[in-house]
Amino acid sequence: MSLKSLSKIAQSKTKELALPIWVSEKNITFAAYQYINLLKTEKLDFIAKHNKVNDYKAKGNYQITASEVARHIKVATTTLISTSVYSKDLKNYLDSINTKLEEEKFLRLSKHRKSLSSGLRQHKKDEIRIELQNTRKELEELKHKNAIEQATLVLKSLALPIKQKLGISI
Repeated sequence: MSLKSLSKIAQSKTKELALPIWVSEKNITFAAYQYINLLKTEKLDFIAKHNKVNDYKAKGNYQITASEVARHIKVATTTLISTSVYSKDLKNYLDSINTKLEEEKFLRLSKHRKSLSSGLRQHKKDEIRIELQNTRKELEELKHKNAIEQATLVLKSLALPIKQKLGISI
């Protein structure tokens, strides 16, 4: 099969898919609709690959902005979202996509939090290091305290003649 025939098949498949009423191939809505769906798959891929809260600080990583779509299809953002006949429907569609992406992000982060054990994996390296140092200090203190207690216990249990020979006062 040639490249032209494959592209015609692909175009016929996209026409067969039920497009929303506000999408028309006569204006930019079709290009915007396709690009929004393309971005949606890219953003879902990003969400699937990232599970840290810091990865989601910039909304551009997981949300689709109208200006991003407008820039790609070379139209003013206000024309795309505000002034045209289809603007309201396009904005609603974009908002619904962003809501779904936000839900996916929330699910991904909650799954990751649940999968973490309460052990060392969820703590930062500095926190673990400080905790280890504190634990070692406590252990040394307990060893020292235990040694003193053990020595006094042994001295108390010694018989009086042995204490006198060792020169320990009573």
